[in-house]
Amino acid sequence: SIPIAFIQNHSETISVGAVVVIISFGLLVIGELVPKSLALSHPERIACLSATPLDLMARVSGIFVKILTASTRFVLRLLGQKDARERAFVSEEELKYFISEGRDMGIFEETEASLLHGIFEFADTTVREVMVAKPNLCAIDIKTPPEDVLKFIVDSGFSRYPVFSKDIDHVSGILFNKDVLRAIDEGEEPRLSKIMRDAYFVPDSIMISKLLREMQRRKVHMAIVVDEHGTVDGLVTIEDILEEIVGEIEDEYDIEKGGLVERLSDGTLVIDASASLRDLEAQGFPFEESDEYNTLAGLMLAKLQRLPRGGEFVIDKGYRLTIVDVEDKRIVRIKAELLGGEAKKTTE
Repeated sequence: SIPIAFIQNHSETISVGAVVVIISFGLLVIGELVPKSLALSHPERIACLSATPLDLMARVSGIFVKILTASTRFVLRLLGQKDARERAFVSEEELKYFISEGRDMGIFEETEASLLHGIFEFADTTVREVMVAKPNLCAIDIKTPPEDVLKFIVDSGFSRYPVFSKDIDHVSGILFNKDVLRAIDEGEEPRLSKIMRDAYFVPDSIMISKLLREMQRRKVHMAIVVDEHGTVDGLVTIEDILEEIVGEIEDEYDIEKGGLVERLSDGTLVIDASASLRDLEAQGFPFEESDEYNTLAGLMLAKLQRLPRGGEFVIDKGYRLTIVDVEDKRIVRIKAELLGGEAKKTTE
């Protein structure tokens, strides 16, 4: 019959094909799947049994690997090429993707994934992006009468304050609450010129990863941020820096507030104008940072190109941003309306 004749004419080819299929199947089952299942069922026992022979094989083959690696590097250098091992095989974006996938699959908890993402952002953040801006500083005049110093620190609620002479651009030192209390306890008047400590100044371009190490080395908790002209831009604390990794830190002395974004009864969103665009992005807003600004107020000023007035608005990324409050030429609050739809649900 035709099938028998076909088999007879192609017996060698069929035999080779059958052998390949059978051997491949056997190798896959016996050499891959079964050992893997056994190892997963008894991981410690299998690891102990295989450790010694694997170590011996690694030592023996390591000699040949080193010879081949050295030869490869030598030839690559002759050709002017860079060794592939000197290049990163995994990019930062790929690592972030793996972390996000691990979170979605339940390998990482939400908090763990946020911390890991925060570490990546931490390395790329300048002090300008996390500092308390100059208009929001709580500072004390060096000429403040001793009898008013205690009232000032009680009303303010912070533990450290910049001390300035003339104006805030002339910071003379840092006042610690405990130094005021110590002076009072010892029966002395808390004169600022006597009890204040030296201020630590840093440029606004320094990376917070480097600044954190420097503040740890100097054992200081507050730094005054200045621009290239020596003008005070703001201040930063170790707490501000750590919040970039772990999120907002609030203690018992923090004043409760509605947060960066407040939803009014009519559904309108009102945003703190000093909010960083990075924090707003984390809440679902599409606003982007620029070399010129990193806060919502900075974005408004860049769009307006003039001093702000209440009621003025700009359109950006599908939002109508309207100035609600202005104090001393400074934008305080901004109303955000999503054009053609309702406000972002992520802010609820």
